[in-house]
Amino acid sequence: MVNEKAQLRETIKKTESNLYKLSKQFEETEKLNSNLKETYDSILLMEKITEENPVLTAIATKEIKEKKLVSLFKQMEEKLALTKQKINSFDDNSTRAKLFLENFRTTRIYEFNDSESMENFVKQSYPLFSISRVLFKPEFVGTIKLESIAEELNEKAQGNQMISISTEKLPKLMEIIEKKDLFKNARIENELLKTVIKGQTTILVDSDNARIRRLDRLCKQFDGKWKEE
Repeated sequence: MVNEKAQLRETIKKTESNLYKLSKQFEETEKLNSNLKETYDSILLMEKITEENPVLTAIATKEIKEKKLVSLFKQMEEKLALTKQKINSFDDNSTRAKLFLENFRTTRIYEFNDSESMENFVKQSYPLFSISRVLFKPEFVGTIKLESIAEELNEKAQGNQMISISTEKLPKLMEIIEKKDLFKNARIENELLKTVIKGQTTILVDSDNARIRRLDRLCKQFDGKWKEE
């Protein structure tokens, strides 16, 4: 068991290192994509010029032969095909790896088509897990503004940073957030589920994996989608 724990930790560390390396290497891929596009565009421009000016075909023939473009292009295409083949060979492992890591996901970004769908999702997410009270933390810090919100909710502000409210009042809270335009980084949370409102149609949630999966289904009910952080 001790050896297996050590092996697991070492494997996780190695995976982290490789993922960072791959991230850097994929930046180089962008340069490759740019060069490929420029190469194809150049060849197609040759085609266009010679079609519109057939008298230039002789010059193209001479220059292309001297520059060995035919053989160079063939070599490039062969290397490109081999690279595609190698990348495609990882498809099965890629799917299995993704499914495995998804079992450990604890955060998710949800996006909705409109603010109403986002608000309905938030209002239903906490009762879904029988959560009765949450803390509301707007991005601003100010006693007067916070107390005015607490008064509208018939709750008391806790200091100048948060309000504890019943989840039954989430519909009213969402109305206040929209009315006062508090969408940016407002937090609604308790120990089981944390929600950060990133905009009128986007939220970030933090919870355990089982709840994330249940929230995925709730998101679909409101025609939402999720993306990677």
